[in-house]
Amino acid sequence: MEGKSRDIAVGRSSAKAGSGSGGSLILAQPATKWMTAFLLLMMYVALLVVASQLSSIAFLTSHFKAPFLFVMFKMITRASTFPIYLLINALIQRIKGCPVNLPATISRCKMACPDWSVLGIFRQFWAPISTVVVIQITYTMASASIPTAVATALYSMGVEWSYLLGWLVLGHRPLVLKSLFVVISFCGVSLISYGAVLSSKNNDMSREQVYVGVGCGLVSAIALSLHQIAFKRAFPRADFGQTAFAITMMYIIQCLTFWPVPLILKLTGVEIYDIEELPYQYAVPSWIAFGSAAIIYGYGLVVSTPFFMSIGELLVLALNTVLDTARGFTLANAQIVGTVLVAISFMVMVLPQDYVSVNLWPSTLSLSSMAGRAYVLPLSEMDSWHSAGSLPDLKRKRHLQYPQPTDIFQDTTKTSFSEKAHLPLQ
Repeated sequence: MEGKSRDIAVGRSSAKAGSGSGGSLILAQPATKWMTAFLLLMMYVALLVVASQLSSIAFLTSHFKAPFLFVMFKMITRASTFPIYLLINALIQRIKGCPVNLPATISRCKMACPDWSVLGIFRQFWAPISTVVVIQITYTMASASIPTAVATALYSMGVEWSYLLGWLVLGHRPLVLKSLFVVISFCGVSLISYGAVLSSKNNDMSREQVYVGVGCGLVSAIALSLHQIAFKRAFPRADFGQTAFAITMMYIIQCLTFWPVPLILKLTGVEIYDIEELPYQYAVPSWIAFGSAAIIYGYGLVVSTPFFMSIGELLVLALNTVLDTARGFTLANAQIVGTVLVAISFMVMVLPQDYVSVNLWPSTLSLSSMAGRAYVLPLSEMDSWHSAGSLPDLKRKRHLQYPQPTDIFQDTTKTSFSEKAHLPLQ
């Protein structure tokens, strides 16, 4: 039997060039996916650095000390994510000369929530909402108590928690080199936190203020990793518009349930402020940046993994440390060393898996097609049946065990190619 053959080597083995574009599509897909996630990560980092610096300036350079009211305004800003998405999407369609169909766009985005009953909404949203509320409160209180670099350092410990939970909950296979640099980044974060305590006197901060800030930062890191897992499971296949819709739904529900908190704190005298004292010149841009970062981060979780997106916190930490120094904060030697360790760890952990993994399973399999059918066979047997033009014995090959290929996103989805023969490719 005659036919064109096409071989795609699995793992790191060299692929034999063949006819058609299917092989190149399969091999190029992980690289394209990584680049998309990397661009989202860089956008998230830039927005979060701007937002965190502006919020720190708003608290540390003014008499406004109402973190819970600040969180409430952040929630309101983020609740406008989906309307902003609709506006931008309509403008793009107009520029392209395409008709704008808002009802169709809204209907498609609403598919992110398949069950609109009260119980269905509760089941899908309770975990992401509860964890993000904890993040909002603790991170804001940490930024109000300690320099931004220190608050970000503690918040970036979510990287370690995300790596651990990704292994235990999502079943991601850990890599030796990345595991090593996760530990190194943890050491760097610890040094930065320790240096913050040492330099607290030079920065006119009381020890109690530092302890409150450090404690809130640690809680925010744990809540971050839990939120990543919860959001990934609640919206596993959402597109950009559906992600914007989900974020708006989350923050509308948060606003409806959270608004009594700042009101009670105001009436009881816990938060004493005059609304006219709110530093709008810093706060409003900060809320806008936080809201934009939320949708970028949410879509990044859908495209990649919680661990990959959490790596951005390390770069945010390094940039905030430099900016805090420019703002006049004194840094201890431990903070400088810790920042260097964190920056090096980021550069390694952001790399695709194929660049940092050790292939424990040498490639011995090949995907080939003949006469319109696809087969997975040992490479040692490929040349013999290609030259003879005969089809392989499926009964003898169907129980082969195929090694898991390395990929930046650790996707374990299996794609079927033939009867009872499955090869886990992206």
